[in-house]
Formats: sequence, C-alpha cells, structure tokens
Amino acid sequence: MESEIFSSITNQASLAVTLEKIPLNSALGVTRDGLRHNRKQVFTGSIFSKGHSDMKPKKPTTRKTKETIPDEIKAQVEEIIRDFNSKVLNPDYYYVARYKGNYLYLDLYKYGRVGPVSRLKYTGKMDDWEFAIYKYSDERYDPDEWMFPGSGHVDGTVEGAMRAGLKAYP
Repeated sequence: MESEIFSSITNQASLAVTLEKIPLNSALGVTRDGLRHNRKQVFTGSIFSKGHSDMKPKKPTTRKTKETIPDEIKAQVEEIIRDFNSKVLNPDYYYVARYKGNYLYLDLYKYGRVGPVSRLKYTGKMDDWEFAIYKYSDERYDPDEWMFPGSGHVDGTVEGAMRAGLKAYP
C-alpha cells in the first residue's frame, strides 16, 4: 500500500500532502526517505525543488589563477639538475623534479625507489627559492625546520637545496 502511495505521486503538491501523513521522529526529524529535514522544508516542498527557492542565490565564485613557474625557468632548473646529477651523483642515484603551481619538488631516485627530499617555492628569482625539507616523521614538507644535516647548504638556489638534501638523506 505504501509503495502504491509513493509511486502514484506525480508532483510536489501531492508529495507534500502525502508527507504530511508520514510522522516525523521530531521537529527536526527523519522522513521515510531517510533524509533529515525540518517540518517547514518537508511540507513546503522546498527540499524537492531544484532551485531551493527559499535560499538566496550564490554569487559566482572567482577562482584565483594559480601562479606557476614559467617554462623558461623550468628549463633552467632541469639543466641545473641534469648537471648536478652528472657531476655529483651516479646513474642509480639521482634527483628528479616535479612541478605543481609555484612549487618545485625535488625527489631523489635511489636504486629503483623515488622519495621526496625537498620543496622549493619560486619567488621570481633563480637564486631566491624558499626551501622546505620533507620530514618523513610527519610525512610533510616543513619550511620551518632548520635543524637537519646539510641545512648550511641551503642558500636559495636549486643546487644548494640538492646539496642539503644529500646530507639530510644520504
């Protein structure tokens, strides 16, 4: 019988009338459809209208455009990393770069495994990157951590960050 009542409903008005016959658990209760509504919403049918006529329309959100590292800077970084890898490291042990927004992530490839080392934020100059070391204990990058082996190598450059990373994670 109940299923016949619900299947015969064709519009919001008849739905609201039918719902009036269904008891709610409380003033802010659960209807038979399993949703929590207050009585006013259930009986006016506002929860069933697509536009939610009793709500104010939202202002369109403007999304800030993310700053990104320019392609020419990325090319310079790739060259610095390639030079560092060829002069300092061996083919089984090298740095790889990832980019996301204004950040350069330096990961270290060690004998078949890749792990995070540091994150550099581009500030507009090649010799003034903001440094953050990856802390495995917290599984996050920490720009305020300066008590680690190799912190003396951090000088705002990509190469300095790589040298610091080698000392921190040999």
